Amino acid sequence: MTIILLLAGIGFTYALLLAFKQLKTLKSRIEQLEAEKHETEMLLLSFMESMNDVVKQDDVSERTFHESESMSHEPEAAPIQKVVAEQSDHQLVEETLLRHSVRDAARLLGKGEGEMALYAKFRGK
Repeated sequence: MTIILLLAGIGFTYALLLAFKQLKTLKSRIEQLEAEKHETEMLLLSFMESMNDVVKQDDVSERTFHESESMSHEPEAAPIQKVVAEQSDHQLVEETLLRHSVRDAARLLGKGEGEMALYAKFRGK
């Protein structure tokens, strides 16, 4: 009887050892997937920001083209306005996210909900 209990204890211990190995493997896989997810989200956010910059530059270039046709303007004022507009845009996004939900902020700012959700996630809302 003692031998049977000893073999059952050994079997149970071996099963626990295998279970803990599986848990360790699963935890490492989950950590790897979360790191990849974070990296992908950061890449997506930077892509969305760069696409917004491209769209804004197109809008700004069209406006400046139309303004230059209608009247002359100082070329030194344009870069300063661009930097100020970019800073105010980031501040506007931050303030809107603090006061409204992601869906409302996206609607108010005319941006996609996914982009605003990524902004909120990485800006710490």
